[in-house]
Amino acid sequence: MQEYLNSKVTEYSLLLDWIEHEVESIQKRSENHYYPIKYLQDEIAKLNKSLSRLRVITRIESPHLIRRALPIIHELEYQVSVITHYYIPALQRENKNDLFLRSLFLSTARRCGLPWIKDILVRLDGTHAIFPVLTDIPVIFAPPQQATRLSDMAGVYHELGHNVFQRFKEIANNLAITVYQHFSELRQSIGPMSPEKRRARNRAIEDAINYWSIERLNELFCDIYASFVCGPAYYFSCVDMAMRIGSNPFRISTTDVHPPLATRVYACYRTLSPLYQEDDVIASIQNIWIAYTNIQQKESDFDFICANALINQFIDTAIRNIEQLLPEAQCYTMPLPNVRMLMEIPASESLENILNRGIKILLTQPSGYAEWEKNLFKILRE
Repeated sequence: MQEYLNSKVTEYSLLLDWIEHEVESIQKRSENHYYPIKYLQDEIAKLNKSLSRLRVITRIESPHLIRRALPIIHELEYQVSVITHYYIPALQRENKNDLFLRSLFLSTARRCGLPWIKDILVRLDGTHAIFPVLTDIPVIFAPPQQATRLSDMAGVYHELGHNVFQRFKEIANNLAITVYQHFSELRQSIGPMSPEKRRARNRAIEDAINYWSIERLNELFCDIYASFVCGPAYYFSCVDMAMRIGSNPFRISTTDVHPPLATRVYACYRTLSPLYQEDDVIASIQNIWIAYTNIQQKESDFDFICANALINQFIDTAIRNIEQLLPEAQCYTMPLPNVRMLMEIPASESLENILNRGIKILLTQPSGYAEWEKNLFKILRE
């Protein structure tokens, strides 16, 4: 064990030297990221203190003190991983496209009720994702074409939802209570039945409660948040994603942290402001989705585990949490533009308005979409 601890002291010493050098280099050439750089500098100081403690323990060579060394190694490893896997790579590779979307996403986040965000690092080298361990300085991943295409950009609102879920731990508790209460009421409503059937029913209820893990609560909350602040554009993106993937939207997988796609689409639609119920574009999206799901096979336990009654309660709880915890977040209620004004590009439009306008153009006037999107990005970059 002593040899191992000596090796870790050497390894972390070299690694921290590299981290410090990289941060100094980034600081010299970056004019945009005061908060991430300050965070990295503070973390370097903490890591050096931890390494000093590890070095002292290793020199003493006491079996009792060695037991204290492993937790220090675990903490060093975690913090180093955060820095070297997410923050330094994002700052090292940052280019004008990353900075362009950083500006767009920063204003979007603050407008959608996340005023605590000090900065965002954008990495256009992966699928949509967010690293929100530091909720005030998240790293957002997106595909490289996002710098010139609106396609899938509504997914950013889902990722911002993860930031909210991470910051407010009570959201997970409140949603878990909602799930538990739903199935507890179901258990109590069961009429007379044989002991064997009752045991089977109770096992099914326990399995359903366990299915709604914190990871799935997180994912469905993010769909609701995105639909709440972005409106029809996110609803359409969820329908589009489900149809592109091609898997059975009613499939319940215990290995996928996401709920079934049919449940996600239902939650998005149900979250929309009632004013969209009479909108022709929304009706068209609904018809597309119904036609698609009509040719799918519904799994036998879908209506039990993902019952509409449960999802309705889930949505109500999620929206109540959004309204209480994010007072600056507003439900998207902007009417979709009429045909006469559809191809306009107002200079001061929010990203939500742009995405909703784009969806209507794409569905009603697809021949004009490419030119409209090209002109839009010219204006956005200006």
